[in-house]
Amino acid sequence: MAVDITQFHKVFFEESFEGLQIMESGLLELEPGTADAELINTIFRAAHSIKGGSGTFGFTDVARFTHHLETLLDEMRSGRRAVTSPAIDTLLQAVDCLGALLRASQAGTAMDQDRVTFNQAALEALLAQPAQTPPTPLPSSADSDDSTDDTGACGWQIVFAPHRDIFATGNDPIRIIRELSGLGTLTSEIDLRFLPGLDDYNPEECFLSWNLTLLGDVTRADIEDVFAWVEDNCDMVLRPLSEQTRAAVDSLPHLPVAAATPVLPPVQDSPPPPPVTPAKPRHDTEQRTSSGGPASIRVDTLKIDQLINLVGELVITQSMLSMLGENFVPDKLEQLQSGLAQLERHTRDLQ
Repeated sequence: MAVDITQFHKVFFEESFEGLQIMESGLLELEPGTADAELINTIFRAAHSIKGGSGTFGFTDVARFTHHLETLLDEMRSGRRAVTSPAIDTLLQAVDCLGALLRASQAGTAMDQDRVTFNQAALEALLAQPAQTPPTPLPSSADSDDSTDDTGACGWQIVFAPHRDIFATGNDPIRIIRELSGLGTLTSEIDLRFLPGLDDYNPEECFLSWNLTLLGDVTRADIEDVFAWVEDNCDMVLRPLSEQTRAAVDSLPHLPVAAATPVLPPVQDSPPPPPVTPAKPRHDTEQRTSSGGPASIRVDTLKIDQLINLVGELVITQSMLSMLGENFVPDKLEQLQSGLAQLERHTRDLQ
């Protein structure tokens, strides 16, 4: 059963309007000629979240407009463009226009396209001007490799560790991985170190993380755009691959370089469970580490997607049965029987 993402629209618009307030107040605090890295990063992250969310939920007009606004802010925070009065004024007008776009999208009404075109042209004209580089570049707040220059990068190593409560935000790690696979050639290794036993397992929490290798002509910004909507709900490390590493990957097509990627420390508070020794290891999907530590499994992302869908079905069925049980009357017996039948079917499919 497909998940109806419209149920998350209310939260998206609430968070977007909060982001607009952050952007407006931050821009009003900016002083021309200054380099307040923290303030500019705050404004940029608000725009970044709005763009990521609007793209996720299909509000393409909002995402397209916010992209230009975000690009200008990114040049300021990276130190490629100075903070000037014309730039601040243009950004403030664009934020007002973005607010009108969001309100129109929320109400399902038409937007004043002349206003959108005017503000978008103003942003593009400003971006087309030669950047006035300030003397000291602004640091970036992104969790990435020490070097922010991706010139010459032939691919990327990515460690993706969703927080346990990521499902509660309406996000799906598999969707992120699927979008990454559209940027180039992706290999993945799933990390099961913190997956608890069945007695302690909560299907509404995420215990998995991924080591990913993305090969191709992909920029850091392309990858950050994919993670924009979940950047506050995960830990992510991004490192460019060298030509030597790429050559090693090409020479070993059956061993993804992600297997050598350092894994983030646990983001959960509870200690990892002891490793379980399988009765009969399967050499095609399972590989023991040389130190005898926990096993890791490489599987097709489609299989993981199917597993996540099944877990979602179980959660929905369990919730329905709980509501039936709280206020059960004989008239609901047929619904109860139907729910139990669904539970049995989903459990069998999961098994």
